[in-house]
Parts: sequence; C-alpha cells; structure tokens
Amino acid sequence: MLPLIDPSVAQARTITPAVRMEAEKLHRACRDIGFFTVKNTGLSTEAFVDIFTLAHRFFALPLEEKMRISIENSSHHRGYGKVGAEQLSPETPADFKETFDMSRDLDATHPKMRAGDPFYGPNQYPQFEGFKEIVERHYQRLSETGLNLLALMAVSLELPIDYFDPLFEDQTSVLRMIHYPPITDKGQISAGVHTDYGCLTLLAQDAVGGLEVKPRGQDWIRVPYEPDMLVVNIGDLMQRWSNDVFQSTPHRVIPPLGVDRYSIPFFLEPNTKTRVECFPSCVTPEMPCRYEPIFSDDWITSRFNQTYAYRQK
Repeated sequence: MLPLIDPSVAQARTITPAVRMEAEKLHRACRDIGFFTVKNTGLSTEAFVDIFTLAHRFFALPLEEKMRISIENSSHHRGYGKVGAEQLSPETPADFKETFDMSRDLDATHPKMRAGDPFYGPNQYPQFEGFKEIVERHYQRLSETGLNLLALMAVSLELPIDYFDPLFEDQTSVLRMIHYPPITDKGQISAGVHTDYGCLTLLAQDAVGGLEVKPRGQDWIRVPYEPDMLVVNIGDLMQRWSNDVFQSTPHRVIPPLGVDRYSIPFFLEPNTKTRVECFPSCVTPEMPCRYEPIFSDDWITSRFNQTYAYRQK
C-alpha cells in the first residue's frame, strides 16, 4: 500500500499543524518510494467517469480520423500519438499504446506565443461535442492539486510554502489520455521500464491495473486500483532539484492479458526557463550538489527527443 497524502490542507498556503503533518508524510514518501496516492483532489466520481468515458470515445474513433490531429503535425507536441510512436525504454520494443496529449490552449496574441516558445501553443482536438470542455476542466483541477502538493513539498524542503507558485504561473504541464490495446503474450510490455521526465505525475488509472513500480533496493510492486484516487510519482527533474533526496522511481505497465487498459496521467511541469538547481536543504558537506543547473525546458526537450521517433527524423 502506497502512502496516502491530503494536498487540500495546503490550499490556503498557511502553515498549520495539518500542513506540517502532511508535509512530513510527503517527504518520507518522496524519499523512500517516490510514489504515493492522494485524496481530496476536488475531482468528483462524475469527473473521473467523464474523463474516462471521453478517452474510450476518442480512441474508438477510426485511425484515419485520429491521425487528422497527429502529434507529428504539431509544433508544440500536442495531439494523437499512434501505437509505436513512443519508446520509453531503449531495452524493449516501442510501447504498445496510443495517446492523446494537450496542454494550456493559448491563442496567437499571448506573449508566450508571440515569443515563439514551442512549449506554448494551440491544442489539436477531435471534432466531437464536449471534448475540449471536459479535458480543460480536468486539466485545471489537476493543476490545482499539483500546486497544493508542491506547497507541501516546499514546507518539507524548508522553503516558503508558496515557493513554487510563481514558477508554475505559466506552467507547461501536459494532460495525456492513454489506451493500451490488449496484449496476447506474457512477455509483452505495454510501456517499458522508465522514469518520468518532469516534476510530478498525477495519474488516474482504470480498474484493469497493470502499473508496477520498483523503489530502490526492492522488487517490483504492483500498484492497486483505488476508485477516485490519484497515484502520484516524482519525476527526473524533481530528483535533480532535490539532489537525489527524492527519487524518480522506475515503473512499467503490464496489464492482464486480453483486455484494454486506459489511464489519464497529468505531468506537472514549471514555466519554461525555470532554473533547476539543488535546493539548499538538500545539499550538505557529505552530499554536495550532484547536478549542474539546467533550464526545465531544455531538460524536457532532451527527453522528448530521445523518446519519440518522429522527433528523431
């Protein structure tokens, strides 16, 4: 069982006994496992039903229709990714999944758009009623939950509780819908062993299951499905930021044979040009800073380029 965190206690950005308690629990989870679950996210049962129903509807469309919004046509890495488009582990074949990615939908007048930053731009949506409204509402709720988690993390790292807020005002977070078609071979992996690229991943998974994680020095652990709960994990960027105090834990997806699996991860990422260097509380004479400073968007871009075949052409 993964640790359970309540991020809602940090909503007011005031340090209370409840905030300190949840921050301590969060710090232990990030340090020891790199994975935890969250409650009180502001997402109702109906919200989870709506987003998964939408995913089923979208991936059931004919391939020709989905390819009209192919991610390969986007300058901002948004849209539909067909089966085999992504290879998370170089040790295994391309992932057996199809995806849809979206982020903040900015028009041409926005300063980030005028500056030509590739992390900001328009989304590509399929043409059926309600799609845009549901995914954007889900994106906003997960963004709020993620920022509350970062507030708890700030307290645990001896930083001001609102330390991360300005760094995520123009966040480049991505909401993704994933469909894993049925696998028929016990040796087949839907998503290869990998760590996530960024800061935090907030995952909604269906009852099929199949997510497995491998904390340091432990065997693989299967993460059970819990209704209306999110599974959260640390990404590589946060591991760098914390000087390896927090761990970006390897994980993979191996669903049961012969069934479809759907998941909805939200990748919480900061503003572009956010300078990522070791937090002072994570640096000691015994453990000096292990990483050179890096801009967040340079790091994410390098990982995208290694993972997606279309970006290597």
